[in-house]
Amino acid sequence: MPIAIEIELVYREGQAQAAEARQSVIKAVEMAGGRLLHSSRHPQFLSDALLVELPAVQVYPIVQRSETSLAGLDPIMSIGPQASITVRADERTSEPAAVPRDLPDREPIAGLFDAVPLLQHAHLRGRMQFDDPANLDNRSVGLRVHGTAMASLVIHGDLSSPEPSISRPLYVRPVMYARTAGSDEEVFPNDRLLVDDFYDAVVRMKVGLDGLPPSAPSVLVINVSLGDNRRRFAGRLSRWARAIDDLSWRYGLLFVVSAGNLDAAGLDDVAIEGFADPLQFSAASSDARQTAILQGLAASIRDRTLLAPADSINALTVGAVNSDRAANASVGNPGILPFASANTFPNLSSAPGPGYGRSIKPDILLAGGQELVLPTLGGTGVSVRPLKLNKPFGLKAASPYSGDGTHSSVSFVGQTSTAAAIATRTAHRLHDVLEISYGSAFLTLSSRHRALLLKALLVHRARWSNVTDKIDQAFGAGLHWQKRRANAARLLGYGIVDHDDILYCVKNRATAWAVGDVQKLGAAIVSLPLPASLSGQTVPKTIAVTLAWFSPTAPGRRSYKTTRLIVADPNGDDLGRLGMSKNDLQPDVNATRRGTVAHRIFTGEKAAAFVANDRIEFRVQREKDYGVGADDVIAFAIAITIQTDADLPVYEEVALSLPIKPAVVITPPAA
Repeated sequence: MPIAIEIELVYREGQAQAAEARQSVIKAVEMAGGRLLHSSRHPQFLSDALLVELPAVQVYPIVQRSETSLAGLDPIMSIGPQASITVRADERTSEPAAVPRDLPDREPIAGLFDAVPLLQHAHLRGRMQFDDPANLDNRSVGLRVHGTAMASLVIHGDLSSPEPSISRPLYVRPVMYARTAGSDEEVFPNDRLLVDDFYDAVVRMKVGLDGLPPSAPSVLVINVSLGDNRRRFAGRLSRWARAIDDLSWRYGLLFVVSAGNLDAAGLDDVAIEGFADPLQFSAASSDARQTAILQGLAASIRDRTLLAPADSINALTVGAVNSDRAANASVGNPGILPFASANTFPNLSSAPGPGYGRSIKPDILLAGGQELVLPTLGGTGVSVRPLKLNKPFGLKAASPYSGDGTHSSVSFVGQTSTAAAIATRTAHRLHDVLEISYGSAFLTLSSRHRALLLKALLVHRARWSNVTDKIDQAFGAGLHWQKRRANAARLLGYGIVDHDDILYCVKNRATAWAVGDVQKLGAAIVSLPLPASLSGQTVPKTIAVTLAWFSPTAPGRRSYKTTRLIVADPNGDDLGRLGMSKNDLQPDVNATRRGTVAHRIFTGEKAAAFVANDRIEFRVQREKDYGVGADDVIAFAIAITIQTDADLPVYEEVALSLPIKPAVVITPPAA
């Protein structure tokens, strides 16, 4: 049986040289009994790639790196299997659900690149702008599980706790389809290069392609709840990540990408020590099981990495925390809850970091359902593997499983795909809130600045759960503090995000934001008014600051990320007069400077000493650039919050001192 493989060629600037090299490889493929399926060249991210089909007998010498095989050809930089995205469906349980009646209008600001959804599902009908130039809808004869669920989650959120639907249609561009009748297997076309078609689809959406007008130029945020399980990050950026990085920078787009699911049976099982058999493990206390699983994760952490394109430096990468609306006591199906408490650790299948250049990845964690694990006994002893999500665990979303023809059923889903979809929905809801609160002052910002502000605000409320001591014990409590922080960041990123908490104003918390541009070697000063009611008060208080930007890139060069912005910590005197210091439950400041989002937290309980109309300043500094983009102006967004646990009018006092005041205050719904 023939096998499809992807070949990335050494990128040559000259068209004639590139064509000659490409033809020499195609000729070698044909001489080996193979054929060309698809070729594509994208100078934007220095990519020249071929998808070819070879007889199985010709693939083995490539694996062995024989000089007489394709592996020995000079024009070839790398050879790998065809990109593979496995969409694992939840258990086939479904139930009817009430359908919201309000329908959206206006231009979309969020896009979903996923599998073909069930277009006539009651929760989706009239709520999407469906764009299908490849005609995958007609080819999708199976059960449309993943695209249906992801669209539902972005539009409505977790249907277990109904919330307002997003205010605009969701732009949906399918890149996968359910190819087999009666099956929930969803795949992308096997005769195409996924990365290149994805890139062209985004260009077509934003600015148009091949003489056609753009299909949705208003989109700011793109959800990618997909991961190539054959492209696990090993230090070298994937082609898909490079494509997304270029698109982010070129068009000012925020890509929300799932970290990837490590759930291949056998390959991703986590070995557990200290138990003779699965029964003994199951009978142990929840704390003992948690400790053993964390130790197993620590021992195998080097083999557990992000799936492409989660390694993108400009994207917001989202992992899945063990959280949903089910109670721990409601375990009624096979499997064991791996952690003692919900909303504390990433699910076992959620791919950990770090990212490229030891940057913080995943950036944030959002709800991905409480994933159960199954203990098994093999040749190396006891191990655990993640199970499919099933009621009551997971997030409730639209489902194609109904047999009554009503297209209104729902089921439970989870993992990092779900977490990314909730992050995209949260970005949309933030846009809605900012539009209501600030009106034209927000809407007249450039699309790039709005996308960056959403990126900053999504990270801004991220916090580490109070489990770093458990992580330290598993990885080694005697390590240097920076190494301990790095280990925690591999699992937690910047932290867990409460997607409801981001949206609302409360009396004792004030969040200010700003956008701007920084010239080469330039800087910008952003200041926050300090509330007078905090002066002299011995109360717990927190200041958080988050900076986000998109960097131009230089593929093939050592300095791939060519620009770096930093937000300098306040000096000791400033922190001292505020009665605050750097919070220990966060990544090391050096780690925050390796990606394209920086998030810092300062806390304290000592009395603050400042005068009326006092302010705290943060300096956004552009460091020395390297190569491409050095002369470009770099756009940024920054969010700063001050809050206290005390019942003080922080919001009101800060808002009165801001140059642009919210016209409408968005408060939490009544309990």
